[in-house]
Amino acid sequence: MSAEGVADTSTAPVTVPEFCVHVENAFVVDRPRVADLLNAALASQARPAVFAALNRLPDRRFESLMEVLSELPDVSFGSEAP
Repeated sequence: MSAEGVADTSTAPVTVPEFCVHVENAFVVDRPRVADLLNAALASQARPAVFAALNRLPDRRFESLMEVLSELPDVSFGSEAP
């Protein structure tokens, strides 16, 4: 398939399912910090958009993935296509 036939997902909005897949492993430690979330995203080869979202988080510890998501209102629960 040619490059023209492949959808460019690099600029697609981050969705909750995608975000969760890339950062859930950070919660193997108690109350992970942003650095732990970034390391989990790095280990799972997340897209740059996931890192951009993580870099907007306040520098503190998080109790849960839902707490992280509450800080990122632009991460969509929907499945709209770009």
